[in-house]
Amino acid sequence: MKIRVLLVSNQRPNMKGVGNPVISRMRKSLQGDERLLVDFLPFENNIASLVRIRKASKSSDVVHIHFGGLYALFVYLFIMGVHVVKIITFHGTDIHAKAIKTTKGVGKKLKIKLNQYASFLSVLLFDRVGFVSEEMKAYMPALLRKKAKEKFFLQKLGVDYNAFAPMERASSLQVLNIPDARYILFSDINNTHIKRRDIAENIVKELGDGHQLLIMSGVDSDMVPHYINVCDFLLLTSDEEGSPNIIRECLAMNKPVFCVAVGDVQQQLEGLTNSCIISRTPQQAAMQIREHITQPYVDNTRETRRNVIDFDVVNRFIIDVYISETSKRKWMKIVNIFGGLGNQMFQYALIEALKSKYGEVVLADIHYFKDCVPHNGYELETIFPVKLQYASAKDVKRLAFYEPNYKLHRIIKHLHIKKRTTILELLSKPYHEDVFVESSRYYDGYWQDPRYFEGLRDVLAERFAFKLQLDGRNFSICQQIEACQSVGIHVRRGDYLKKKRYRGVCDVDYYAKAIEYVRQQVHSPHFFVFSNDMEWCKENLLGLLDGNYCLFVDWNCGKDSYKDMQLMTRCHSLIMANSSFSWWAAYLNNRANVIVAPQIWFHSYPPLQIQLKDWYLL
Repeated sequence: MKIRVLLVSNQRPNMKGVGNPVISRMRKSLQGDERLLVDFLPFENNIASLVRIRKASKSSDVVHIHFGGLYALFVYLFIMGVHVVKIITFHGTDIHAKAIKTTKGVGKKLKIKLNQYASFLSVLLFDRVGFVSEEMKAYMPALLRKKAKEKFFLQKLGVDYNAFAPMERASSLQVLNIPDARYILFSDINNTHIKRRDIAENIVKELGDGHQLLIMSGVDSDMVPHYINVCDFLLLTSDEEGSPNIIRECLAMNKPVFCVAVGDVQQQLEGLTNSCIISRTPQQAAMQIREHITQPYVDNTRETRRNVIDFDVVNRFIIDVYISETSKRKWMKIVNIFGGLGNQMFQYALIEALKSKYGEVVLADIHYFKDCVPHNGYELETIFPVKLQYASAKDVKRLAFYEPNYKLHRIIKHLHIKKRTTILELLSKPYHEDVFVESSRYYDGYWQDPRYFEGLRDVLAERFAFKLQLDGRNFSICQQIEACQSVGIHVRRGDYLKKKRYRGVCDVDYYAKAIEYVRQQVHSPHFFVFSNDMEWCKENLLGLLDGNYCLFVDWNCGKDSYKDMQLMTRCHSLIMANSSFSWWAAYLNNRANVIVAPQIWFHSYPPLQIQLKDWYLL
């Protein structure tokens, strides 16, 4: 059964048929998903429009309103009583109301303030509340944020990769009917003062190198790629923004971007070489831009940022919201997320397996990290392009004994005290057949068995594609790893020394045999050692590696620890530790000729057998 979604927006097409391009492309992307039936109705400032929206909502499962303000409040009030999931997403000015600073006239200022207060009230009324950037939440009253935080989600905007693709510049000049010149793009769709065209014009004057501003305002959405294509770069100087989509559109077409610090632009440009945040002072901004545009273009943002800007990718999350909210009326599944990065990845893999089998959203319980922060805390969404739906305390209480205190939770867990709807993983039962059951369940365990997510390797490889490219020293080492017969050696110690079941599994004898086996299989191996105990490695492995090139990668610590995994996925061979971190490095490595793993993962009965068939076991 497809989910029927009604999109509503006050950004209606004008007399020329030009509407908000972000909404139209979002709609197009959502319509391409076979699980949805998507329709769109604009709000047209009259009762007849409200009647049409109410009528359409009666045959929908979800009504999703974009942009807040008085209109959104009126729509909500008009569809009260209709049994439908009601969602609202705020885009910027509807929450921060910063336009009031530059608006003249008491009436206009009052309208802006009323729209802001109507948005605040909508936060309390709607079932779910989305924001296009995390920064927008800060504009709401603290008490409101606290009261409604369980409803919040981040709805990232995206780009139609088919529409925004590199093309011949000459053809775009012809389409726009403009002469060949050095253009700088300035996007001002609604021709508002808040975009600060005056600052942009002064920056262009200061550049003084023949560039001229190309204003894009009130144009058909099909023309936007042509405007971007003819320009050398984008210039954004707004007083306020939420999450400007024009930046993503330019990045999809490999165009540099220069923006003042506003909205979420710093996050969008993080890690880029050819783009940067600029000063609001024209002279300083011109110097910053000149310094960057004289450098060769190396970012290739169309490929390196695809996982975070392609609408077909980022829309997966809002589709999950639709499925989650509608499926709550049937049954619910929640997976407890805890432990280090490798454990979190196994738990996420179970989420994907459950979603694949039942076509439903599976919620993640991350309350563990609020009371206990082991290793580097919750890392999944920081490192990988995944976005989870979080279970609220109320959701968890439906299916499990909710205990936010981690130590007390562990006591309850070890005593096997649980609700009927909780599946508790037991060491005495490595694989739980009852995981896949068509009813509401809470899953509490590590789920370290590839049988749970068999057949999903391509999906997981895509979900676990590292968001950020390696840079600096790691980039240099990665090039070295890819250019030689590299062998990654992973040694896990640290907290393992305190746990009896891990002791003596991957000892010096194991690594000696593994190194000798690799030498027999690989000509002229170069060894790269990764560990959380480098002193032990240098003391115990250096002699075993005598005669071969060896590098101890000892600089990725704390929040950068995941980069060891990223580098290990690039090695041509691997010697694993009995660690989930090691396991995923091997699983995601699609180039390794030889992978050596321990025969015993840890001391237990029955033994945990999670090694893959093509790994060599010692």
